[in-house]
Amino acid sequence: MSEEQPRIQAPLLKDRSTGLVVFGVIQVCMGGLALLLMAFMAFSMVFMSAMGEGMAQAGMDTRMMLPALLMYGVLAAWFITMGVGSMLARRWARALILVSSWLWLLGGLGAMVMMLSFMGDMFGQAFEEAKTPPAMAQAMKVTMLGFMAFFYIVVPGALVLFYRGKRVKATCDTRNPAPSWTDVCPLPVLAQTLVFGSSALSVLFMGYYNWAFPFFGVILDGAVGAVLVLLVGAVSAGLAWALYKLKPAAWWASMVFVILWGLSTLITFSRVSIIDFYEKMDFPEQQLEMMRKLYEDQNIDTIMLYSMLFWLIAMLGFIVFNRRYFLKPDDIHRLPIADESPE
Repeated sequence: MSEEQPRIQAPLLKDRSTGLVVFGVIQVCMGGLALLLMAFMAFSMVFMSAMGEGMAQAGMDTRMMLPALLMYGVLAAWFITMGVGSMLARRWARALILVSSWLWLLGGLGAMVMMLSFMGDMFGQAFEEAKTPPAMAQAMKVTMLGFMAFFYIVVPGALVLFYRGKRVKATCDTRNPAPSWTDVCPLPVLAQTLVFGSSALSVLFMGYYNWAFPFFGVILDGAVGAVLVLLVGAVSAGLAWALYKLKPAAWWASMVFVILWGLSTLITFSRVSIIDFYEKMDFPEQQLEMMRKLYEDQNIDTIMLYSMLFWLIAMLGFIVFNRRYFLKPDDIHRLPIADESPE
């Protein structure tokens, strides 16, 4: 029997180290691209600050660019860390890349569907106002959609197809036999944890926008908005940790939290225009005027409501799907901790 064991396991243990290095290098390059964009944006902010009043009259505000600058920094750190982890065949890197790529892919598909369904004419009107020749406008539209499809669907889809393979998992397990912190949590729950954890960080960016926050029909801002935003961030962080620990109460709490957040947003934007929300966020008047012209022939508020309803239903469906993992303590051993997806 000992002689036949290698023949049985050989297909599963076929080394995928080269692929892990290749995909790792790609992600490091993506992190480098994010750093370049970050440097370009920082240079633009310095240039705009030097121009002073001229840029202000054009509706450009460096304060509004800071969240994007920080976001590029976060993306750079993420892709470089994941890329290096992939090259080293770390188990935690494979798990995090896989769940984040699934979220990226599903979110990208949803964004593309919503854009093609509800916002297709906005491109045409923007090009028409700029007096762009029809052929050039069509080429620019196709290029823009192709670019978005590549980064929203093709890139995350390729990452999912590679990292979900059993042989990739076997390679990481063989090269790093010690258990990783990601092994104690089923991958779908790890994805949910990542969603709540990233939400806890992302709400802090509202500080750059006057802490404007939709709350059951009104927009709170300033000190009151800050208290609410920080509270939401703290709850999101606490839920992320409790979900990772597979606490049954965390599943119920996450369901209630998402329902309340979704209802609050839907009720608010059924009563408040998105332009009014931007005003509360202290957008420069020139930018607000540009948005009004762009949205005047588009029922943008209805589009926003449909988008929010779509994401609310999707998130609730995802949470319901994960219900199977939040069992009683004596039943946890029945769960498949690692993913069982075929290559």
